[in-house]
Amino acid sequence: DEASGACAYDALQDVSQLLEEGEGPSDLLKLTPDALLLRWLNFQLGHPNKIKGLSELKGGRVLLDLFLEIAPDMLALLPEGAMVFSGGGRIPDEMVIQVVLDCSRRVATFDILDREAVVQG
Repeated sequence: DEASGACAYDALQDVSQLLEEGEGPSDLLKLTPDALLLRWLNFQLGHPNKIKGLSELKGGRVLLDLFLEIAPDMLALLPEGAMVFSGGGRIPDEMVIQVVLDCSRRVATFDILDREAVVQG
């Protein structure tokens, strides 16, 4: 479990990677927590289509993508992990929620998510 916690931080040792054009490091201090979280999330996902609001986390699919990026080793340990990695067909919504909850319990020593938080975004 310690290995997955460490891997989540390896990709972002230099927070200047979260800066947008024309910004300096002090500009990060002016961001709201939501805005900073969205920048970190978009950095980790590396998608061309940026997540614009925390409401897009509703249902857990974005969080599942995040765990695939930062903690694939933890997903592989879950019973449902094989289906997540197989790419065969669409993963049912309930399974996405369960996988996100199970993975979140493995990558932190405290509960960071509950079912309602994943469902509601």
